[in-house]
Amino acid sequence: MVKHLVMWKLEDGLDRAQQAMAFREQANTLLSKIEGVLKVELWEGYKSQAIDHDLALYIEFAGREAEAGYRDHPCHIQFKEFIKGKVRERVCIDTEV
Repeated sequence: MVKHLVMWKLEDGLDRAQQAMAFREQANTLLSKIEGVLKVELWEGYKSQAIDHDLALYIEFAGREAEAGYRDHPCHIQFKEFIKGKVRERVCIDTEV
Protein backbone atom coordinates (compact mmCIF):
# COMPACT_ATOMS: atom_id res chain seq x y z
CA MET A 1 0.00 0.00 0.00
CA VAL A 2 1.16 3.53 -0.79
CA LYS A 3 0.06 6.52 1.26
CA HIS A 4 0.12 9.88 -0.52
CA LEU A 5 -0.16 13.22 1.29
CA VAL A 6 -0.31 16.60 -0.43
CA MET A 7 -0.62 19.88 1.46
CA TRP A 8 -1.46 23.28 -0.03
CA LYS A 9 -1.42 26.91 0.94
CA LEU A 10 -4.33 28.69 -0.68
CA GLU A 11 -3.95 31.90 -2.63
CA ASP A 12 -4.53 34.96 -0.46
CA GLY A 13 -8.13 36.10 -0.17
CA LEU A 14 -9.73 32.67 -0.68
CA ASP A 15 -12.07 31.39 2.02
CA ARG A 16 -10.54 28.23 3.50
CA ALA A 17 -13.86 26.62 4.47
CA GLN A 18 -15.43 27.21 1.05
CA GLN A 19 -12.35 25.92 -0.74
CA ALA A 20 -12.19 22.86 1.52
CA MET A 21 -15.76 21.99 0.57
CA ALA A 22 -15.07 22.47 -3.14
CA PHE A 23 -11.75 20.56 -3.05
CA ARG A 24 -13.39 17.72 -1.07
CA GLU A 25 -16.25 17.44 -3.54
CA GLN A 26 -13.88 17.38 -6.52
CA ALA A 27 -11.51 14.89 -4.87
CA ASN A 28 -14.33 12.53 -3.94
CA THR A 29 -15.99 12.84 -7.34
CA LEU A 30 -12.86 12.53 -9.49
CA LEU A 31 -10.04 10.83 -7.62
CA SER A 32 -12.09 8.06 -6.02
CA LYS A 33 -12.96 6.82 -9.54
CA ILE A 34 -9.35 5.92 -10.32
CA GLU A 35 -8.53 2.23 -10.24
CA GLY A 36 -6.33 1.31 -7.30
CA VAL A 37 -7.38 4.29 -5.16
CA LEU A 38 -8.57 2.81 -1.87
CA LYS A 39 -9.25 5.94 0.16
CA VAL A 40 -9.53 9.70 -0.47
CA GLU A 41 -9.72 12.30 2.31
CA LEU A 42 -9.49 16.09 2.16
CA TRP A 43 -8.55 17.81 5.40
CA GLU A 44 -8.92 21.47 6.33
CA GLY A 45 -6.62 23.10 8.89
CA TYR A 46 -8.82 24.14 11.82
CA LYS A 47 -6.78 26.91 13.41
CA SER A 48 -7.86 30.45 12.73
CA GLN A 49 -4.37 31.90 13.17
CA ALA A 50 -1.62 31.51 10.62
CA ILE A 51 -0.88 27.87 9.88
CA ASP A 52 1.67 26.28 7.61
CA HIS A 53 -0.88 24.84 5.16
CA ASP A 54 -4.61 25.30 4.62
CA LEU A 55 -5.67 22.00 3.06
CA ALA A 56 -4.33 18.47 2.81
CA LEU A 57 -5.24 15.59 0.51
CA TYR A 58 -4.66 12.05 1.77
CA ILE A 59 -4.92 9.09 -0.61
CA GLU A 60 -4.25 5.40 -0.12
CA PHE A 61 -3.27 3.38 -3.19
CA ALA A 62 -3.30 -0.40 -3.54
CA GLY A 63 0.41 -0.22 -4.43
CA ARG A 64 3.04 1.51 -6.53
CA GLU A 65 1.42 0.44 -9.80
CA ALA A 66 -1.84 2.10 -8.78
CA GLU A 67 0.02 5.25 -7.78
CA ALA A 68 1.84 5.32 -11.12
CA GLY A 69 -1.46 4.95 -12.99
CA TYR A 70 -2.97 7.79 -10.96
CA ARG A 71 -0.39 10.37 -12.07
CA ASP A 72 -1.51 10.53 -15.71
CA HIS A 73 -5.12 9.47 -15.22
CA PRO A 74 -7.63 11.91 -16.81
CA CYS A 75 -9.49 12.32 -13.50
CA HIS A 76 -6.27 13.34 -11.73
CA ILE A 77 -5.44 15.79 -14.52
CA GLN A 78 -8.95 17.25 -14.24
CA PHE A 79 -8.48 17.66 -10.46
CA LYS A 80 -5.14 19.43 -11.01
CA GLU A 81 -6.86 21.80 -13.46
CA PHE A 82 -9.54 22.50 -10.85
CA ILE A 83 -7.00 23.58 -8.21
CA LYS A 84 -4.86 25.61 -10.61
CA GLY A 85 -4.89 29.27 -9.59
CA LYS A 86 -6.28 28.45 -6.14
CA VAL A 87 -3.05 27.31 -4.48
CA ARG A 88 0.25 29.12 -4.10
CA GLU A 89 2.32 26.40 -2.50
CA ARG A 90 2.31 22.60 -2.52
CA VAL A 91 4.27 19.96 -0.63
CA CYS A 92 3.94 16.22 -1.04
CA ILE A 93 5.19 13.00 0.52
CA ASP A 94 4.58 9.37 -0.40
CA THR A 95 5.35 6.30 1.67
CA GLU A 96 4.95 2.60 1.13
CA VAL A 97 3.66 0.48 4.01
